Amino acid sequence: MPLNQVVSASASGSVITITARIFGADFSLSCSVSAGASEAYAAGPPILASQTAIVAGVFAPNNVLVTSFNNLDVQYVVTAADTTPAVLAGHVAAAINATTAIDSVSNLPLNSLVKATSAGGVITIVTISPGGALAIDCSVASLRGVLRDVLNFARMKAAISPNDEQLLDIVEDPNLLSADGVTPQIIKLTGWALSSLDSFR
Repeated sequence: MPLNQVVSASASGSVITITARIFGADFSLSCSVSAGASEAYAAGPPILASQTAIVAGVFAPNNVLVTSFNNLDVQYVVTAADTTPAVLAGHVAAAINATTAIDSVSNLPLNSLVKATSAGGVITIVTISPGGALAIDCSVASLRGVLRDVLNFARMKAAISPNDEQLLDIVEDPNLLSADGVTPQIIKLTGWALSSLDSFR
């Protein structure tokens, strides 16, 4: 990638701050001046990369909050004790810090790569080593599951009954019979073998 897509630079007084455009971009920095120069130009210490996640509102018990690091999901199941965003954020941060599952990019335990803290409803996730490659995403599993089911239904409907509501009728009443009063409507609609229904029982 071009360098200006990886980092950006800003200056304040005599200090230049170089910031990764992508969270956890892996790079090292060195500075030098021409031979014989009496002035100094040196790299300062790296600053740990961080990202925040915000908990807004009070979730009902049994909702699942998912924090994804690369391909690793850290799940926290909401309980009745999670009465405020601040309490819930603290519990999610604790779940992240307790996760020893292996990150697929670094092959290291997650809690050796990041540390999570919370203040109010804001969770701050900091890389333990500067430049650790991480992509972080947050979601509520129950909503994600509903969306996935809706999309799967839409695909089935487009393939099986795009111009009517027969598939929806079957979903609402799996025992619905066709006009002959004997054949299950799902068999008539899909053309499946009657024996294949055993896999749904």
